[in-house]
Amino acid sequence: MIYIDRNLESPLYQQVYTAIKMEIIIKVRKEGEKLPSIRALAKELNVSATTIVQAYEQLSAEGYVENRRGSGHYVCKVDLPSSGGEVYTRVKDTMPIQEKKCIYHLESGKVDRNYIPLKKFKKMIDRSLLDIEPTRYASYESKAGIAALQADISYYLNVARGVVCEPDQVLIASSSHQLVDIAAKLVKYRRGITSVVLEDPSSVWYQKLFSMDDFTIEPVYVDEQGLDMEELERTTGRLFCITPSHQFPTGAFLTVQNRLKVLDLANKRDGYIIEDGSGGELRYRNISVPALQGLDESDRVFYLGSASRIFAPGLRISYMVIPKSFRTDFNELFAYFHGNVPDFLQRAFYYFMEEGYWENHIKKITTIYARKHDRFIRILERELSPYCRVIGTGGGLHFIIESCNGMSEEEMIERAVNESVEVYPESVYWIRKERYKGGHVIVGFASLSDEEQDDVAARLKRAWCIKECAAQ
Repeated sequence: MIYIDRNLESPLYQQVYTAIKMEIIIKVRKEGEKLPSIRALAKELNVSATTIVQAYEQLSAEGYVENRRGSGHYVCKVDLPSSGGEVYTRVKDTMPIQEKKCIYHLESGKVDRNYIPLKKFKKMIDRSLLDIEPTRYASYESKAGIAALQADISYYLNVARGVVCEPDQVLIASSSHQLVDIAAKLVKYRRGITSVVLEDPSSVWYQKLFSMDDFTIEPVYVDEQGLDMEELERTTGRLFCITPSHQFPTGAFLTVQNRLKVLDLANKRDGYIIEDGSGGELRYRNISVPALQGLDESDRVFYLGSASRIFAPGLRISYMVIPKSFRTDFNELFAYFHGNVPDFLQRAFYYFMEEGYWENHIKKITTIYARKHDRFIRILERELSPYCRVIGTGGGLHFIIESCNGMSEEEMIERAVNESVEVYPESVYWIRKERYKGGHVIVGFASLSDEEQDDVAARLKRAWCIKECAAQ
């Protein structure tokens, strides 16, 4: 598909030339294929015939097409330059071996690929690739992210999550892990903080990251009711890393009262908070609470978000709002930082947001996942009761199933695998393993259709609904 943008400074003929050239290189247009006639393409794109003539002449001059007089323009055979040496057989893009063990893999972050708006996003990528002004692609636009996308993310966060920030506070990177590492280094090397208060259980990656950065980790217990505020008060750390909107993996929600208590504690200790708000959009029970950052009046919160969970994990676009007081520190400490998100992909996501597709997608996908969430819980409660119960519900892309008949986590996983269903352990996320009660597994639901939900529930019923277990 050829797409032109009249708002760009690059000439229209060059946009047409670039689009066709790209299609030839990636084999969308095959060798010997006839290009549209000059008149037909000019009418289709609503440009002058001269524009198409110039584009075709440049393609001919570079050997991409051949002008057969009286017949038209045809795609030539294009041999891309190679590095020389032995020619290797292309590796097939296959699923990992472990994916073949079970029929169902209920991963916590797995999305429904049927609702990823790839066609719309591809249009935005095409549009971005046509934006070939040398000043944009001959160098990095900004180490923190392209300004247009920073501005749109800033606006979106303010409207949807109550985050208060300016565009230059937004950092864009390929993973939330990279951004948390930046926040950790900023508070360590610019504020002298070396102790972090971390939820227990919590992301294994966060635990490893702070350990590698030589932080002392102070765990605080989290259950279905949320963060243990009494245990939090007994800590001494000045950095708090929390997930108030949908705690991972418990699914707990931090109330407004407790959010204010965390902010007050950070103020008293002259500390800072890393708020992982990546699950904030996926709430299914009409709980509308502003982000912790939006309640902060002392400039102490790093707010973390991601497009992966709500859009597609493969997109690899995450963002973080840094406190205003850290902007100079970031520029000094990370003078050579780049977030590893290609500028063309950032620009495509900017177009996606600017056209209103992002907000529309969030509304649509939240409705879809809410229905999946509620339906699957009803089926599981009907099929698994009284041997198991479902906990950690109300948001996100997963919940927890707890054994009520003495079955251990290991036995639950093994029995599920025997029924060709892969579920995942909760125990790996606990810092203090002795606090883990056992008999919990994590179950993702977003990728399952209605028929698959029914089948999975029947398989788990056969696996787990037994009166006597090995653990007893």
